[in-house]
Amino acid sequence: MQETTINTIGELMEPAPVPFSFEAPGWYILLTLFGLLLIIAVIRQIIRYRKNKYRREAVALLKALAQSHSPGAHKLFKTLEILKRVAIHSYGREEQTALNGLSWLTFLERKNKDKAVFSPDIEKVVLDSVYRGSHIKLSPVDMDLLQEESITWIKSHHV
Repeated sequence: MQETTINTIGELMEPAPVPFSFEAPGWYILLTLFGLLLIIAVIRQIIRYRKNKYRREAVALLKALAQSHSPGAHKLFKTLEILKRVAIHSYGREEQTALNGLSWLTFLERKNKDKAVFSPDIEKVVLDSVYRGSHIKLSPVDMDLLQEESITWIKSHHV
């Protein structure tokens, strides 16, 4: 009986498709949310850029030092000085002033997500430099490696 009722009604008449339009209020809400998210992302990038100014300045100093014609001992001490300044800026003076030699290198490694900051040869040169003073014989290759590894630490240390 139900089958005969369906046949007597006739064909189904489907309504015309709804045309697409941006006039619905949901689009305005979505556009507003997208705009807010974009503004928040831009503000966060600006804050991060300003916060990392010390990193960019330290890297620029190291690159300028690499281009200079200073003796190896001077470059070594200036590189270590720049590293110490970055560490003081990042982690505070109180924690940094007591550290030197091996304890300082260990601290740098700890703040670099437990990756080695310097290769073993460079670590030996850095540790020996504290006691030798200006009598350091540092090859240009070692100096380039020290500055490269220092730049890597400056860019990748976490605060």
